[in-house]
Amino acid sequence: MKRKYSILIIAFALFSLKPAFAKLKVITTSKDNASIAKEIAGDLADVKSLTVGTQDIHFARAQPNYILQASKADLFIQIGLELEIGWAPLVINQSRNIKIQPGGRGFCDTSRNIKPLQRITGEINRQMGDLHALGNPHYWVDPINGIKMARTITNCFIRVDSANAATYKANLRKFTKKTKKLAIRLMRKMKRHRGKKVITYHAEFIYLLQRLKIKVVNRVEKYPGALPGPSRKSELVSYIRQNKIKNIIVSPWTNIGIAREIAEKSGAKLIVLPTQTDSGKNTETYHKMLERCIEILDTKL
Repeated sequence: MKRKYSILIIAFALFSLKPAFAKLKVITTSKDNASIAKEIAGDLADVKSLTVGTQDIHFARAQPNYILQASKADLFIQIGLELEIGWAPLVINQSRNIKIQPGGRGFCDTSRNIKPLQRITGEINRQMGDLHALGNPHYWVDPINGIKMARTITNCFIRVDSANAATYKANLRKFTKKTKKLAIRLMRKMKRHRGKKVITYHAEFIYLLQRLKIKVVNRVEKYPGALPGPSRKSELVSYIRQNKIKNIIVSPWTNIGIAREIAEKSGAKLIVLPTQTDSGKNTETYHKMLERCIEILDTKL
């Protein structure tokens, strides 16, 4: 009887300690932030992305399952710069989770330490298309920005779980070293392409191409989010021919059909680049996605 009583005491003690070892519940708005967060947290967190890599995050919706996941989250990580403005605020608000509300300990915006490109200072109206006044939100494709994102995520983890600060900081050092090494290797590989001129469909590759010193001289979209009409297509075909532009770069979810039509008529080559983690072959992690982008560019430019 005494032994049985002792076993019950031990079992109760172990059960009581369980919450102390429970993993943090972390949700992100993108696969990129999820991949980085997993490297920083290691085994200390369960990290899930609300969206998939092949999805255009601009146009996600505040689905009930998003709200349910947010209601249980310890940390909510978003890209910011208004990329998810059409749905993330609704998810956060309707989750009724006080921890992840903007300003709360569990709210994390990885654009916080990013220097945004294409910030708009003048007046904005609907005729100008789907503009982001705070700047271009597609900053994660630049590996140096990836390091800045990791630093922000690390600080967010420490804010909600200071007891494991040393682990998060150690993982950040590993991530930073790995990313810097990768960035140097990729930039050396792309050195021979510096100064080349390209056209993009949308503006999602501006940060990467600027880092590689490749010039974006025009876009298929005259206005962000607006489909180019016949006159715009004709204008671009003439522009490409006159300026001897060899490449049009697009992401998997842009209107590849329109870009291909312009490429065929102008003689330019179409290049489809993955712009998010887990968006295609060999892009399962953030670093693999970056490597895949460079592999495609180096082969086709």
